[in-house]
Amino acid sequence: EVLVDRLNPARTLSHHPLVQVAVSWHNVPGPADSPAAGLSLGDLEVTRLPVDTHTARMDLSFSLSERFTETGEAQGISGTVEFRTDVYDAATVAAIVARLHRVLTAATTDPQRPVSDVDLLGVDEHAHLDRVGNRVALSGLGPGAESVPELFGVHVRRIPDAMALTHGDRSMTYRELDDAANRLAHRLTDRGAGPGHSVAVLLDRSIDAVIAMLAILKTGAAYLPLDPAHPDERIRFMLADSAPIAAVTSTALRPRLAGARIPVITPDDTDLAEQQSIPLSRASADDVAYVIYTSGTTGTPKGVAISHRNLAHLAASTPPELGPHPVWTQCHSYGFDFSVWEIWAALLGGGRLVIVDEDTAASPPDFHELLVREQVSVLTQ
Repeated sequence: EVLVDRLNPARTLSHHPLVQVAVSWHNVPGPADSPAAGLSLGDLEVTRLPVDTHTARMDLSFSLSERFTETGEAQGISGTVEFRTDVYDAATVAAIVARLHRVLTAATTDPQRPVSDVDLLGVDEHAHLDRVGNRVALSGLGPGAESVPELFGVHVRRIPDAMALTHGDRSMTYRELDDAANRLAHRLTDRGAGPGHSVAVLLDRSIDAVIAMLAILKTGAAYLPLDPAHPDERIRFMLADSAPIAAVTSTALRPRLAGARIPVITPDDTDLAEQQSIPLSRASADDVAYVIYTSGTTGTPKGVAISHRNLAHLAASTPPELGPHPVWTQCHSYGFDFSVWEIWAALLGGGRLVIVDEDTAASPPDFHELLVREQVSVLTQ
């Protein structure tokens, strides 16, 4: 009552003003069947009486008690769960209790085991997920055994002088993008990039970033996008966890890679112009195309590797209603997998990709002006 009075939260009749889930823990030693649980009450006799109020103070509350034998030895935990029937049904609460039981069992079996390693799901739940999602048979044929560079090369040959990229006053045709990516790809290959490896990309949204990603794919390596907006700690973790063989970054962002101990290439390196622009494509359909890390909200961030085949399938699934030469915006972080669809659906579909910088994306008037000026036909948000 004191907290409610001082905090003065918004009041509603639908839930408690402070908390909606509560856990109470009782661990007074004594016989398991003693209503007084070992309390010394003299000649006073206590009889256990069940209480059913037919109301729930919280949305969900657990009342747990540690049980003891006559000699005071621990005998386990028992408890009750009270829940609001307009918020939860009995099946949902039963599933929550079962998962709590799995966590407690795992914790007592191996106290050193991280909670993040405990599997919350039962065998039947895993079977259900396998049935409805993870292992559903495809109803149609997927894309052919082609890599992203091979699919991109189709458009380089078909529409070499069509615009592929636009960013502010800078633009690139499909031929120019291919040549720039080939030169960087040869440089990366000299640094050891190839199938089975990854190359980090630490760049703001830019034409140089797209060149870097395409170049990495041409070497057969996977690109590992690092968002400059991420904290240094997260960037260091991803570099240590994925162990890229090299990195592409700008001169301004290069200090963020200090201590990585890998070759670093910047788009303004003067010797890139001396590299040959002969097409390079060392990737196969089943090689990893990119690795993007999860947010880590449920524990340690995990790298998710996606193959060229799956990326090609994503691009091929673009609705045909968008037309043969769509104009796409690219306004999401490279560390967010939505950027994958923005970039490659445009470039593998013969469209034009309009790169939107942070300032423009954050200004509705400027963003609207860009959409009109560039005649954008596909806006993704």
